[in-house]
Amino acid sequence: MANMRHSDAMTGRQFQALRRRGNKYGARRTKLDGVSYDSRQEACRAAELAAESAAGQIRGYLRQVTFRLGCEENRYRADFVVFGSDGIAWAEDVKGFETPAFLKVRRLWARYGPCPLIILKRGGKGWRREEVGSEKYEVEK
Repeated sequence: MANMRHSDAMTGRQFQALRRRGNKYGARRTKLDGVSYDSRQEACRAAELAAESAAGQIRGYLRQVTFRLGCEENRYRADFVVFGSDGIAWAEDVKGFETPAFLKVRRLWARYGPCPLIILKRGGKGWRREEVGSEKYEVEK
């Protein structure tokens, strides 16, 4: 800053534009029924879960549940934990883009996750689903 000339200084309007830039991956915070979500896709999934719950297809769901994966410093907050009509629970995470940090979470979840993690990505006319850690919870028939 000491080497900055007066002509190099930002105007208030430039500073406000820089502040409003938002998420570097393009996600926009979205409100649905008075609840704020990190992205439109997450809000869309919440609406779908609410409809499934009302129709009795699932028992219910929780938002933003934090899990400890292995040691204390490995914490991860899933977008949703869903309780199926059969009583089985799973975590869901809506992804538009997988970051390098999430790749670490994926490995940790496969080893320490307390339930299956379903990664949802928009694809075509619906969701593409990928399961992580589900092999630990296979039910024998």
